[in-house]
Amino acid sequence: MQSLPEPSMPPPPLPGVQAVPAQQSSWQAPAQAGWNNTSSQYTQPVGGWAPPAASTTHTTASAPGADDDDWDDDDWSDDDGSSISTEQNYTGDAHRRVNVPQRDTSASVRTKTVRMSTHNKLGFDIQLLSNPTQSVPESEQVRIIETQRGFEWEANRNSFSCLVDSPKKSSKLKGLKSFTVYQLTPSISGIAVQRRYKHFDWLIGRFVEKYPTIVIPPLPDKQMTGRYEEEFINERMKQLQEWVTRIANHPVVSRSAVWNHFLTCTDEKGWKRGKREAEADKYKGGKFFHTVVTPAAPLEAAQVEKDIDNFYTFTKKMDDGVKELSSAAVDQTKRYPNHFRKEYNKVSQAVNAVKEAFETDGCTDSGPLNNAMAETSKAYADIAIMFQQQPNRDWIPLTDQLQVYRGILSGFEATLGAQKAASAKVRESQKAYEEGKMSDTDVQAFSSHADAISYTLYAEVNHFQANRQQEFKIMMQNLLDEQIDFHRRITQRLEEAKRHYDAF
Repeated sequence: MQSLPEPSMPPPPLPGVQAVPAQQSSWQAPAQAGWNNTSSQYTQPVGGWAPPAASTTHTTASAPGADDDDWDDDDWSDDDGSSISTEQNYTGDAHRRVNVPQRDTSASVRTKTVRMSTHNKLGFDIQLLSNPTQSVPESEQVRIIETQRGFEWEANRNSFSCLVDSPKKSSKLKGLKSFTVYQLTPSISGIAVQRRYKHFDWLIGRFVEKYPTIVIPPLPDKQMTGRYEEEFINERMKQLQEWVTRIANHPVVSRSAVWNHFLTCTDEKGWKRGKREAEADKYKGGKFFHTVVTPAAPLEAAQVEKDIDNFYTFTKKMDDGVKELSSAAVDQTKRYPNHFRKEYNKVSQAVNAVKEAFETDGCTDSGPLNNAMAETSKAYADIAIMFQQQPNRDWIPLTDQLQVYRGILSGFEATLGAQKAASAKVRESQKAYEEGKMSDTDVQAFSSHADAISYTLYAEVNHFQANRQQEFKIMMQNLLDEQIDFHRRITQRLEEAKRHYDAF
């Protein structure tokens, strides 16, 4: 399986406290903005979700949530709080794993749920729009640069990778409450920490709350019934690895203090302190835009609106295409272990029936033919087993990856709507100014805030597009590689059967 390159390994510094002048609060940017601005040199951001190589050595520290989880029982639902059916079922655009309990495939629904209040968090009030009275720490500053590709997030020069492995079943309350703990080993420290699914769920909530215009990929889904079956646990571990790698590759989210805390905190008191600090983050939601450093001149509203409309059209068409491809993959996932397996078993049984009839002919020289036909029957039975097992190698991984993209596209739908709401607010403020109901200063504040939102959206779109091209290339290569190998193995098995006839 081809993998994307890992992010660079040097560890980032701990969040600093150095203060710098809040020059970014003016939120100004160059005119003639577009997705494909052609000035200056473009540096491709790191993309993809390939799991990083494991460290050769690391130590393990006991982390919050490993053996007990009393720090958050009062305000969190546990990760075993949902239930599923073990019945095999294939409907709509959500896949179900063969011979494994069903999973809730609600990635897009989850993303819509956490994104639904985004435009309420953009902070359109005069007090918030005014320049911050204190300097923004350099560790909190987010820079947007102009490249050949357009406007992009400045790369995280201190990016690092993280390995997710060693899932472990655990329980509390004398076995009444069960859960799975995953080990995370960041290259920043080489020290493994243990986290439960609910810790990931808390983390994604902090990301969504802090970054209104950054689309956070959805987590893999919850499950209770059958959750400790080895195949499910290993599959979820792979999906968590993909999610962690995506976060590690994002130039803004990967720099956040809460991400660093999640991956490196090893003691209970430190975890609780970091949790409180993250939940009280003063630069979350609308105030995130106070931290954004953009180019100098204001954006042209007409160009922004055109670009937003074009990208909205693209996301709707892409979502339709991804949904259609996902549906086709689900159909293959169902047909391989059911229809095709049964059909090849029928052929196997039919050939065997003829062989058994030949064995009653009383001829002494029919042995080689009968043996060859028995081998043919076995070959078709083996091919039936191949069809049974094959979706786990190609169609199911493809469906998992497409489901993540549906969640991401859903996130963009909410974010684009928020940007349009921001533009509408600017138009309302201009009208209010003309009617003498608002000062010019307040109108400029609304315009500057809208520019900051637009700039972050430009950067996020370009980050998405660069990763999309690379990820779909690898996604389709992996599908074709597995399909080629599958049909090659079928051909080889049939050739083996044929050689028994060539021998007499």
